[in-house]
Amino acid sequence: MNSVTRNASRSDIIQIDPKTFDKKYSISSRFKERVDLFMRLVDQYFAKESKVLDLGCGSGYLSIRMADKGYKITGIDGSLDMINFCNEAMKESKTKAIEFRQVRIPDDIADFGRKNSFNGVIASSVFEYLDDLPGAMQWLHGLMEDGAILIASMPNRHSLYRKFERISYAILRKPGYLAHVRNMTTERSFMELAKNCGFETIESQFFGKSIIQSNRITCKLIKMTQNTLIAFVLQKKGKPCNN
Repeated sequence: MNSVTRNASRSDIIQIDPKTFDKKYSISSRFKERVDLFMRLVDQYFAKESKVLDLGCGSGYLSIRMADKGYKITGIDGSLDMINFCNEAMKESKTKAIEFRQVRIPDDIADFGRKNSFNGVIASSVFEYLDDLPGAMQWLHGLMEDGAILIASMPNRHSLYRKFERISYAILRKPGYLAHVRNMTTERSFMELAKNCGFETIESQFFGKSIIQSNRITCKLIKMTQNTLIAFVLQKKGKPCNN
């Protein structure tokens, strides 16, 4: 959904046109599902008028949605094209409570971290593209106020569809986006990583279009293998274990 990657942005590496990327929010059921989930979690866990970081803001869709609800947003992305698109989109919206900035990971994070702190962070489809995920999470920990909330999504390693993708990529080098993916996770392994980085897991939820389409599927084992993504709600607690 968003476009931050290792040291630039997914849009830089995969050459995503900002307008094409933004259009997915209106035509893709997967994007719509993710927006609905993130906005529900934001409203549930973020206090109104919270200062929120949208890490890897992409075309700014989620940033603008949050700002419309009264949150004070800073959106950062590694792609200058995306940031320029965000600023134009903000002009067309009714909100001005957003600052969009180009910030490359890891190149620019030290300077950004010295000047900013946040009550909340969202990271939608960002963590999977980072070379040093523990380092990025510890950096976010340092940006966040005590008790602040981080809402993030990660690809579900147990998903049958994800397994099929990895087999397809090994044989055919398709889908091409996997060339840039550095991290997939299980629910348990990410919760352990979060704990080591100074976060407590408040909630986790499987989502993403399932192979089996049924509203009656509630068994966690089935959700774990059919849903392609996991959302995590983390709260800053104490210091990372290596500090």
